[in-house]
This record gives sequence, C-alpha cells and structure tokens, in this order.
Amino acid sequence: MIQSMAAGYQVLGDERYREAAEKSATFLLTELSQGDGLLLRTYRAGKSHLNAYLEDYSYFVAGLIQLYEATFNPQWLKEADRLNRIMIEQFWDDVNGGFFFTGKAHESLIVQSKSAHDGATPAGASIAVHNLLRLAKLLNQPDPSFHSGQALNDKARTTLMLYYHQMEAAPSASAQLLCELDFLLSTPKEIAIVGGRDSEETKAATRTIHSRFIPNKVIALLDVTSENAQETKTFIPLLEGKVPRNGKTTIYVCENYACKSPTTELAELEKLLE
Repeated sequence: MIQSMAAGYQVLGDERYREAAEKSATFLLTELSQGDGLLLRTYRAGKSHLNAYLEDYSYFVAGLIQLYEATFNPQWLKEADRLNRIMIEQFWDDVNGGFFFTGKAHESLIVQSKSAHDGATPAGASIAVHNLLRLAKLLNQPDPSFHSGQALNDKARTTLMLYYHQMEAAPSASAQLLCELDFLLSTPKEIAIVGGRDSEETKAATRTIHSRFIPNKVIALLDVTSENAQETKTFIPLLEGKVPRNGKTTIYVCENYACKSPTTELAELEKLLE
C-alpha cells in the first residue's frame, strides 16, 4: 500500500498520497517495530503481536524505497536499508540461496518453506529481489560485507537462478520475478538530481521523469539546501561528485555509474531519458 501511494504521488503530485504514505510508514516503524528492530505482523486495539514474515519485510522495504524516490527524504531510504539487512539476516537460506517464508525469530519448524509463486499479489521472495537490485544501485558501497552492492546483486542473481525453471514453466505465476530478471539483464537508468528539494526546478525535473514509463530506474536527490548534504552523498554513492551547474537544478542520467553530460534543461532531459 505504501508503495502504491508513493507511486501515486510521483505520477499525480497529489499531496494526499504522500501524506498517507508517510503516515503509514511512520505508524509501522513505531507501532509494529520491536526493540531489537524486528517487525511485528498484526495490530489491533492498540496491541501489536506475531513476528512478521518475509512478505511483510519485503513489501515494507519496497514501499520505503518508493517513498524515498517520491519525497527524497533520506530517512526513508535508511530505514529501507536497515530493514533489508534484517530481512537478509532473518530469512536468507545460507545453504541453497533464496528466502524462507519464516525467519530465525519464528518458532522452530520441521521444514522451512520457500516459494516465489505470485498469486493475487507478488510473492515475498519476488519483492525481496526487487529490493536487492534497487538498493544495490542506490547504496553500492565498496566494502566487502554481505550488504555491499555486489553482494546484494549476487543474492538477487542467486534467487533468480533458483527459480529459473519456475519462470520458464509457469511465467504467469512468475510475473514479478520476470520483471526483476529484466531489471538485472537490462541497463537500468541511474538518475541523480542535484538541487533544492523544494525548488520549482527540481519539481519540474521530477515531473518530467515520472511522466515517462521507465520501470528499470533508480532516482536519488542531493538537496543542496540541506545541512546534511555531505552525509547524504556518503550514504548514497550515486550522488558522489555530482554538483549543480550555474546554480540550477542539474540532472545526471547514468548507466553502471557512467554518466552522460549533465543537464539543467527539461528538453535535454527528455532526450536523455529516451
């Protein structure tokens, strides 16, 4: 739901969608989070309980990524990164790869199940791959830890390989996995915007980007008016070395961290997005 509302705000610019998405994210982070950072699944009459499952984590992380790309508030991306780390630690199968439906914090089961079959909604494992691929692009840290960009990409690739035969035999039940395979095999656009987050130039640039259907992309903003700009550049490597031109909002369109000439003109941006 957060992902849908954030996407609605991106496309329509209706503040009600942004407010609803941010309110929902804040509620989940406060009312359905435990002291150790783990999530809870249900809430009723002021009481939260039951450990969250893979789909709860993966969908929430996807929503937080979308919310960051809609508002460019780095806090949402930091929460997405934190919960994605917990999701890997709790649900990743260290032996055969892929994600279990239940995590280490759940009760011990005779057999832990894994599934990536889409039903009325995409499977939790499919959305987990969605998150891995996008966070690998946005937070491509060079460190050797299993949370580096390469490590996240490797986990996404391993999961896709695990379900290769499913995608081949039952593509209608593997729609989300196929979308993620397309992301992995294509050259996603990495879009870095440098300017004031609330400036009209920045808003016009984001409207131009969101007016096009570009599913294989990530977007980040360096808010030059923020006192935390340097911290944001450190956290999001895609923004490193990006500077505004002539005091105007400047857009960099990159592929594999190799950027074309930056632009401050919307007409030129449209050409770069083609």
